[in-house]
Amino acid sequence: MKLFASLPVLFHIFICLILVLTGCSSTREEGAGFTGTERLPKDKLNPFPLPEGSDPVQVKPGLPWEMWPLSRDLTGTPISDPTVLEADELIRASRREEALRLYRHAARKSLPDTEHAAVVIRLASTELSLDQPEQALKVLTDYFNSLQVREDQVDGMFSLLFAYAYARKGDLDQSIAWFSKIHRLTAGTGREAEAAKNAVTMMLRALPTPTFSELQKRWGGDAFINSLMSQEARRRRYPDFQEPSGVYVTRFWEMEAPSMIAGVDPFSSAAQVHLGVLLPLSGKYAALGLNTKQGIELAFLGQQVGSAIAPLYRDTEGGLIEGATVFREITASGKTPVVIGPLISDVASAVADIARPNDISVFALSKRSSFMTGEGIYRLGPTVESQIQSLIDVASATKGYRRYAVVAPSSIVGDHYLSVFEEATSQRALNITFVGRYREGDDASLVSLINQLEVADFDAIFFPGSLDDASRFLTNIPYSKRREFPVVGPGTWYNPAEIARSRTVLEGVMFVSPFFAESQRDVVVRFNEAFQRKYGKKPDFLAAQGFDAATVVLNALKRTLQSDVTFTGALRQIELYEGLTGDIQLLSNGELKRTFAVVELHRGKLREVRPREL
Repeated sequence: MKLFASLPVLFHIFICLILVLTGCSSTREEGAGFTGTERLPKDKLNPFPLPEGSDPVQVKPGLPWEMWPLSRDLTGTPISDPTVLEADELIRASRREEALRLYRHAARKSLPDTEHAAVVIRLASTELSLDQPEQALKVLTDYFNSLQVREDQVDGMFSLLFAYAYARKGDLDQSIAWFSKIHRLTAGTGREAEAAKNAVTMMLRALPTPTFSELQKRWGGDAFINSLMSQEARRRRYPDFQEPSGVYVTRFWEMEAPSMIAGVDPFSSAAQVHLGVLLPLSGKYAALGLNTKQGIELAFLGQQVGSAIAPLYRDTEGGLIEGATVFREITASGKTPVVIGPLISDVASAVADIARPNDISVFALSKRSSFMTGEGIYRLGPTVESQIQSLIDVASATKGYRRYAVVAPSSIVGDHYLSVFEEATSQRALNITFVGRYREGDDASLVSLINQLEVADFDAIFFPGSLDDASRFLTNIPYSKRREFPVVGPGTWYNPAEIARSRTVLEGVMFVSPFFAESQRDVVVRFNEAFQRKYGKKPDFLAAQGFDAATVVLNALKRTLQSDVTFTGALRQIELYEGLTGDIQLLSNGELKRTFAVVELHRGKLREVRPREL
């Protein structure tokens, strides 16, 4: 059975859904949805429905106060001023600094009142998005003073900006007052009321206990605020509640998920199963953990698992003891059959040792070749083995390379790459006709190898050294002979900025790219758009890998809930998953086989190289 045989089609549907969901209100209605395609078996995963009335043009650019409609004023009328329209397109592309300059220019124009109001809210919003809350407040205050409008006459969308700007300044009482005002203005209904409720909930979760207690005393008389504080107080009584660090108090909207800073999410208690996610969300690896987490969040958004499957994010802090502790914590209830992570190899090994005898599946993101898999332990990280196998399979299929010369650095890393390359070529009946070693940083040893290669017999040279070493190697080859020395390399070469600087010398090289962000495959393009829209930045390999890991696991978990098949059985039904980071297959021995993208520098630009059958 091909559980994911239809995923090329599902990806188009899936990413389209994410693009809509990240651009629309969190309130969704049931829609007619997609009708399916000829490649989607009727008994497999259903297409994902779109909300009724979704307008992909009118998106929410990404930050919670950016609720104004692009290209329209606050009444919904199309804007005519070309400067504002141009700035809106820059906002859509998350180019806020450029948009701000245009909004400032537009604010000096003589515009109709409705368009002037639209410019003011854009101007203040963008100032705040660029972390300039004082300037945002000045824009708003000057505008309403010029109109001689009192605070109680400010509408909900402008009030939202006031609330977030005061929060970023650290004036929590003023911020809460504005959020409470929104609730009163809207009678607690609609998009702005929901935004205010979510904002206050997240703010309270970010507060250290002393600050929370002080605010609780001051705001106990406000029915709206008090109800949210009571919910937060109950949540803080959970046994595994973790005291917030206070880091997110003035930027609580960046937390993304409450469990990033606290214990049990009360809204997950009704879930049939939990998906544990162990990542370093603090400490020196925090940036890596956050990028991975954001990819996982997009997968949950697109899969629409509702309350059936709830994520439990826990911070390993990148440590062995911390990782083992939080793993035991989230699996103690018996409702967490699968864990994604850890990301750090040593922590992943420690968690795997605990998981095996307890029959808990672990999708580790380790890239260490020695990481032990089997017995429900899987590895998704880009190992040297998986990279080299991808490289030579694509090179053989597209270029016909069968005889290789190897030029490797005289180091432990060079030894490892050479050993893995020898094993991979032997398994595929390919030949290594020349092996040369060089001293890193020594051009003389590289020149000596070039002289030997001129009389060697090979189709291509595998060069597992650094990209800088490869550039110096190719620089020493006469330009007239460059075509006689085709070079292929590892995934560590994927550095677009460095390649751009040396593109003339590196012309024609091929190498592995565990996530080729510039790929023109539709699923990658759409993922990039969705990620940029939701998080205001470009995704990296870790985000894409987190997305792929969660997509595979969530689909298998849904199968276990819909039938009698075990989680392992559902995984074994996966024949092929064409993901963002390449193809994923489950082998008979329980290992996951990864086939990564291979790219080449062609006429100064990177392009993906894919065999026709792919």
